[in-house]
Amino acid sequence: MEEIKNEKIKVAIAINDFVVGGAQKLITELFKKFDSDKFEWHLITLFQFPEKWEFYDLLPNYVQIHKFNFRGGKDVIEIFKLLKKLRKLKLDIVITNIFLTSTIFRILKPFTGYKIAVIKHNTEIFRSKWQEWVDRILNLITDSIIAEAPTVADFTVKTEGVKREKIKIIPGVVNLEKIENAKKNFNRKEILRKIGFDEKNKIIINVARLTHQKNHKLLIDGFAEFVKKHPEYKLIIISEGTLKNELLKQTSDLKISDKVSFLGLVDNIYKYYLVSDFFAISSFMEGFCLSAVEAMACGIPVVSTKTAGPDEYIQNGYNGYLMDGFSVNEMAGILEKMHNSDIKTMGENARKTVEKYSVDKVAKMYENLILEVVNK
Repeated sequence: MEEIKNEKIKVAIAINDFVVGGAQKLITELFKKFDSDKFEWHLITLFQFPEKWEFYDLLPNYVQIHKFNFRGGKDVIEIFKLLKKLRKLKLDIVITNIFLTSTIFRILKPFTGYKIAVIKHNTEIFRSKWQEWVDRILNLITDSIIAEAPTVADFTVKTEGVKREKIKIIPGVVNLEKIENAKKNFNRKEILRKIGFDEKNKIIINVARLTHQKNHKLLIDGFAEFVKKHPEYKLIIISEGTLKNELLKQTSDLKISDKVSFLGLVDNIYKYYLVSDFFAISSFMEGFCLSAVEAMACGIPVVSTKTAGPDEYIQNGYNGYLMDGFSVNEMAGILEKMHNSDIKTMGENARKTVEKYSVDKVAKMYENLILEVVNK
């Protein structure tokens, strides 16, 4: 009798675009660890920005990439192209990211037959009321919701009326192996020299898109106050965004342009974590905050506004500090508090804290969820 071979489970991860960002980096790291024998993996992106830095080239060869050229959420032609592709692929499950992509794929679900899981990356405090109601309605045909932190899960239950048992908490990831490799070829003096700083300088680092959500204005204002007493400190801000010119003007107006370096996008972010003394977050809203976890994995503590994600892994006085409000005095004060702490010991504690977020462990959690949803 001929042996019957089990077919692979067809899984697609869908997202608005693949430009450098936290969600995109999460997907990239997971794809590198997913089981390609048991699963057939697809990536679907709706918008393309070839002039920007995208992550496509970092994906393993076994990932099938499907790019669409949406011009907006109401692009009917591209929606029909997407529907045609989905019917051809005959996917078992789609995992979606970001409101627009999650909305489109859930609307198309009845015409395709796949199951769907939606990732909630943060608490979405800036979304409109109509977006909240769209989520409420479409949650009725959603098979599972993935929250990156318990605070995100609680927020989703409260604002969307989702039953708690429908939500699975799966955190973001950190690639500990990459960080260990980065330490092998690490020269603090040389790295600082290249960005115009001195080996004697102490470094605060922030890695976040230059957008309103990340609230860099607060960080820069707080740093301007803090650095008056501690001129040896410098601030490194890594990423790009729509507010870059505004933030450059802010540093100029505060007369701290020589203290703040905007490095844009970099190809080896770990070396900048490794030269830094501690990491600072000033965001209004987060979900997991991959950059903070990466910083902790590099052995530096974190100060942060109290948002979803950081409120789960930062323990005051152990591996960092959380601030309750959003005032300049509070930001300057928490920077001062970290300066006066045993930064080395807190950094060691930070490294221990994030071991549970290794990419191998989190990839397995996703695979288990996929099997659970598909086999329901």
